[in-house]
Amino acid sequence: MMWPGRIRPGRRVDDFVNFIDFAPTMLEAAGLPVPPAVSGRSFLDVLLARGSGTVDRTRDWTAAGLEWHGALDPGSFAGRMVRERRSHSLL
Repeated sequence: MMWPGRIRPGRRVDDFVNFIDFAPTMLEAAGLPVPPAVSGRSFLDVLLARGSGTVDRTRDWTAAGLEWHGALDPGSFAGRMVRERRSHSLL
């Protein structure tokens, strides 16, 4: 991500985030309140941190899924994923 003057360039961060975390992050970055009904958790603190690697140790897993209940073959559209950090380093 790039935000000149705010996000330090050249960092690699290994924290897990999910698509649902983008809305609260953008709202917080804009200085707007995050409504309680918004799913996800802002990762602005991770973006603005100075360090690389693991910034927020509570972000050690993520899950996602895609389901299709339409007319096409559902076998080619269903997918689920759980990713977790099982060691201190990622590939």
